[in-house]
Amino acid sequence: LSFWLLDMPLHFVFGVQRGGIVELRPQVLCKVYLRTWFPVDFLIISIDIAVILMEAFVDRSVGGALRSMRFLRSLRALRLIRLLRVAKLQRELSLLANRFLSTYVFMVMRIVAALMVMLSINHIIACCWFSVGARGAQNSWIENFNLQEAGIFESYIISLHWSLTQFTPSTNNIAPANEVERLFAVFVILFAMGCFSSFVGSITATVNALRSIQATKIKQNNQVLSFFAERSVSLDLYRKVQYVIRTEKLTDDPVMERDVALLKLLPQRFRKQLHEEMYLGILMNLKFWPSGVKTREGIFLTEVCHLAMEEEVVRKFQDVFLPGTECQHAYLIEQGSSMCYTCGPLQDLTVSDDDSLCLISLWAEWQHHGRLASKLGTSRYVTLDSEKFADLALRWAGPFYRYLQIFGVLLTGAVENRSQEVGDDLTVTDMALNKEEVLALSLRAQSFDNILRKHHTYHHSEVAETSAGFSGTFVRLRSSIAKAAPRGIR
Repeated sequence: LSFWLLDMPLHFVFGVQRGGIVELRPQVLCKVYLRTWFPVDFLIISIDIAVILMEAFVDRSVGGALRSMRFLRSLRALRLIRLLRVAKLQRELSLLANRFLSTYVFMVMRIVAALMVMLSINHIIACCWFSVGARGAQNSWIENFNLQEAGIFESYIISLHWSLTQFTPSTNNIAPANEVERLFAVFVILFAMGCFSSFVGSITATVNALRSIQATKIKQNNQVLSFFAERSVSLDLYRKVQYVIRTEKLTDDPVMERDVALLKLLPQRFRKQLHEEMYLGILMNLKFWPSGVKTREGIFLTEVCHLAMEEEVVRKFQDVFLPGTECQHAYLIEQGSSMCYTCGPLQDLTVSDDDSLCLISLWAEWQHHGRLASKLGTSRYVTLDSEKFADLALRWAGPFYRYLQIFGVLLTGAVENRSQEVGDDLTVTDMALNKEEVLALSLRAQSFDNILRKHHTYHHSEVAETSAGFSGTFVRLRSSIAKAAPRGIR
């Protein structure tokens, strides 16, 4: 009760989502809450307070003699309305289930949840039906059925059976015995007509969706069988392939953004917000960003997330890239994913979240030096397109473009020096430098940038000329470094 008493006033100050926008105006929040959950919360809290006061009054005034009052019992029964609060958690529970459960398990849980909701409704009706019969009338269904001396469990089961038969085309030998009971039965039947039809429709839709999923998997397995049968491939190999398909769940395709057609129809501002929430966190894990860049360069970072980054998925034993292939992206590993990188003496080096590969490709032309693959299961990663990153930096970074140039030159020089070192058993890999080395280069680049700022004051009218002076630097830097780079860089 204390929690809900504190929760009610907080609804007048906590922001809510309306039409994709966070609403923070108090007067609007007040109107929204009064039109939605306020009546339910007020009713529930009022019942709780009334029950507490009634129990205290009975205890203090008449020594518990009024505990048998049917009014108090009915008031306690009304506390079941508190189950409506569970509806507030429906969205959060659905999000958690979608994230941690497979589609099949999630749909089965939806069926189970629908059954539990229907059972809860019938539980409330059964309690009310028994209360109507036990109100003290001379002619009631309890007397006709000789339940005056029956136990609680027997009375509850009989009442629940009667309630369930009102929702389904079943029969029972219990019938209303007076006007009040008959009126209550009519109300329950009318309520059941709408409730049960909705329940059956929901169950039918979920079961059809499950059948559709199973039909798709069966079709895919039949295609594999037909492929092997037409080519007279050995049964032993077919069994191995079937085992891999079953154990690795190859028929369970992860849902990617490009697979959701409706997302392509969203307004541009919502797609930008979506990509920012998807990619900004992993983008900021790169160690070359100076402090405060998220606040100062928000527009540039949003454009990078929206136009230059894309989520990809790789299955177990599949390769992301191989040695000698052209590199056009930097690779950022998503949280919870893990892959293996092999390059020369480095065998199956674990690459997990907060790691990045081919970072130098953002500033210089690069060829993959090793092999990145997933050996532990399905993994997700994000690609950062090098050419798009360079173009967006030129268009949106403004004076911050100079810092990116300086860092790019320092990073490229550090990788060139690494490739020229002899006798230290150092191998130039796609990971290039470790996080500490990248952070040290970032601090050096910030120092150089601060020195240039002190000697050059940029007025608003000169920003465009400054950007024009840097025009094409990323592209030229990438091409010029590729031409002059030693064999280890190229």
